[in-house]
Amino acid sequence: MKVKVPKEIKIGVYPYTVELVPNLKLNKGNWGTTNHTEKTIVLDSALPSVELAQTLLHEVFHVVSVVFMCGLDEDNVERLANGMGEFLFDNLNIEFDWSSVQEK
Repeated sequence: MKVKVPKEIKIGVYPYTVELVPNLKLNKGNWGTTNHTEKTIVLDSALPSVELAQTLLHEVFHVVSVVFMCGLDEDNVERLANGMGEFLFDNLNIEFDWSSVQEK
């Protein structure tokens, strides 16, 4: 089943813009980044679709941790994102449709 990734994701009362940027890993060292001040989630558009989807989940868990004051460290964010990714992608056969998200 394909699920369209919106260009804006609302978590709590905060809307975060989702952006794709080419070569983020080469330029910044990360597959994805979250800026809580600017309310943006930026992902490396050069990633294969599975890694791109997994990276979105990872960044969303960072937002959830901040918005709901969970205090998750990087290791726990990664564990939760990996677990949710396995559930969604391997068990429910979810695929993300990126057509709504613009490359910057």
